[in-house]
Amino acid sequence: MKNNKLMFMLLMKWFAESIYFLEIIFITATSVLLLANNIFNVSTKTIHIVALVLLVVYVCIGLLLANRKNKFTMSVNYFKLIGALAYIVLITTLKGIVFDILTHPLVTLGIALPYVVAIALRNFSKGQINKIIFDDRHNANIRGRFDTVDNIKESMRSSIASSISHEFKGLTEIRDEKFRQDTEGNVAGMFKVLLKSGFWGLKHIPLTKVTLTFNLE
Repeated sequence: MKNNKLMFMLLMKWFAESIYFLEIIFITATSVLLLANNIFNVSTKTIHIVALVLLVVYVCIGLLLANRKNKFTMSVNYFKLIGALAYIVLITTLKGIVFDILTHPLVTLGIALPYVVAIALRNFSKGQINKIIFDDRHNANIRGRFDTVDNIKESMRSSIASSISHEFKGLTEIRDEKFRQDTEGNVAGMFKVLLKSGFWGLKHIPLTKVTLTFNLE
């Protein structure tokens, strides 16, 4: 039963994040377009040329970095920027009534409304996923050896693993994503909780992220 609910919440999360991604592109592009055209009186032709040049430049930079670095990973914000520039290039090619309709404030507001819905769905699904996979009766106690960074990370991973509910202990995997330690003994680590296997043959499906902070002293 919990597996079915988890899969449903994952689908809801993916749907919400897809809508959120597209809405961010639309809102960013439309805001820049309206600001440049209506406030600063920049012609749509000029906006089109500038956006097209920037789009080509950023795509080329991305391709060069991807080819030079084997483990280079494109940021989500990079794709948001590329998407926004592509949308500006596309919409500025439209003339007359189509352009006026797409840039009308009421139409823009209507298209942007799913952004709020996407945020609500994303937050709800994330909360439900955490409730499903974690045992709410467990207190996160970090124990172990803290003499090296690797041992600290392992202790933090073990703490997260012990808080996973019994149904998912053998089905999840914990990977460290970010780690920081200062001179005062403050430690912060962000970890990904992954589902080892799921539907449609997918493996290592991201479920949630956990951040742990504590002081070594």
